Amino acid sequence: MKKWIIPIIIVIVIGGGLLFLRARTSVPILEIEEARIEDLVGETLSISGSLIYPKMNITSKVQGTVSYIKSKGEAKKGDILVKIDSRDFSIQEDALNNKIKQQTINLGKTRDRSKGLDRDLELSKTSLQNTIDTLNNLIKRKDTLKLFTPFDGVIYETKFKKGELTTIHIPLLSLYKKGSTYILLNVPEKDLEFVKGASSLEITLPLKEDATYSGKIQEIPSVVESDKTGARVVRVKVSYTSSEEFPLNATTSVKFKKDGTEKTISGYVESDEKVSPYSKAGGEVVFIRKVGENVKTGDLLVELKSEDLDNQIKQQEYLVKQAEVGLQKILDSIDSLKLDLQVLELQLKDLYLQKDNLLIQKDNYEIKASFDGEVLSTSVEVGDTVNLQQLLMVVKKGMSYVQGFLSEDDYYKVKLDDEMNIVYQEHNMKGKVFEISSLSQLSKEGLILYPVKISLEEKLSIPEGATMEISRVLAFKEKVLTVSLDSVFEKSGEKYVYVATKGTGTTSIINLRKIKTDLEGEERIEILSGLQEGERVVLKPDSKIKDGLTIRTKED
Repeated sequence: MKKWIIPIIIVIVIGGGLLFLRARTSVPILEIEEARIEDLVGETLSISGSLIYPKMNITSKVQGTVSYIKSKGEAKKGDILVKIDSRDFSIQEDALNNKIKQQTINLGKTRDRSKGLDRDLELSKTSLQNTIDTLNNLIKRKDTLKLFTPFDGVIYETKFKKGELTTIHIPLLSLYKKGSTYILLNVPEKDLEFVKGASSLEITLPLKEDATYSGKIQEIPSVVESDKTGARVVRVKVSYTSSEEFPLNATTSVKFKKDGTEKTISGYVESDEKVSPYSKAGGEVVFIRKVGENVKTGDLLVELKSEDLDNQIKQQEYLVKQAEVGLQKILDSIDSLKLDLQVLELQLKDLYLQKDNLLIQKDNYEIKASFDGEVLSTSVEVGDTVNLQQLLMVVKKGMSYVQGFLSEDDYYKVKLDDEMNIVYQEHNMKGKVFEISSLSQLSKEGLILYPVKISLEEKLSIPEGATMEISRVLAFKEKVLTVSLDSVFEKSGEKYVYVATKGTGTTSIINLRKIKTDLEGEERIEILSGLQEGERVVLKPDSKIKDGLTIRTKED
């Protein structure tokens, strides 16, 4: 063999070995997994809590001996929880009922008396009014004994004197209205034209022949009458001018003058406004006006006397006073009785209030459950004597609930009616949030916490205060494409994976691929784009891995 062949062989062997060793070390072995479709759980809220029993202390509202007490266990609304002997109460109730009965009888009798007095009052009022009416009628009758002047006038005739007796409907005197007199002439029909044409006239009175008065014709009627002798005459009215009043019925003469001729015609004083008042009662005349007297409107003309009527009025006035005194006595009695009634009614009302209070106390001798619950513990036994406000038992009120505390970050992640998962030992339970407090508390570590209360849907025999784990899935998706969080890395704000594509033999070629992700769980992440189901990705890639690198996978 040629000497130069051996070195060449050595070089080839060494070089091939080096190449072989280099090839073996440049193909790393990496872990891979396939992208797969599955349900993905995202963020989960987890807090601790404890079981709370809502409780109510049942205390005694009376003093007495316990005759019954319910043992521990379930209690329905209306169930008797405790009975306390109420024999002393029954004695008080009977005594109070007797008082109410007697007071009711007294009140009834007083009301009957009041009704009787009301009747007496009406009768007394009626009697008084009748007596007053009689008195007024007598006074009115007395008023009829007096006659008054109807107008300013003059008395021209009286028919009775003082002391004389008169009867009803008899004219007592006559008067005429002052200023209403005139002279009435019976002018013969043949002289009528002369009278009408007279240039003047002169009036004289026989009683005062030396005095003459002027006047004028007041009225000439168109009617011609006949006088007592049968002569045809016209009744002519002549007025006169004089400051003095001519006496009614006084004889006068009137001289008419015309062209130097005179005619005298006789007449008398007359008035169309004259009255003769009649008596409205009979009796002795004690006052009457004289003839010729001037009277004013309303002046007394005549007064009669009736002693019988005066006596009747006095007697009736006495009866009126008696009736008024009797009425006042009844009114005073009614006022007094009203006060008695008010007192009796108030007393009866007070007795009924006492009875109501007593009945309330009676209810207190028997304590019933006002809700569905559970007797947790009892403090007394049958036969024990209890005092007012003494604790008798503790009752669970309503369903138990779990109370936890939310951090400031978790406070807005929970709302009312959210369903929560609760774990106690091996028990998994469901619950709903029914209260979230807006008032925070400070923990021992100085953290700000907000109490949250969760109702339990299951009823389990779990001790009060038991610690429970509370959780709630905040994000969840069904049937999404996922890969392990260990396969995803970030570069320049984008997310990537290394995809392993099958090569020759047991090798695979890896390629860098950009992806888009969404929901992130504890171990896996949702792939929105960049991968397909079944594609393989490298787990836990490091900085030594490059795009296009050939690798061997552990699964190969």
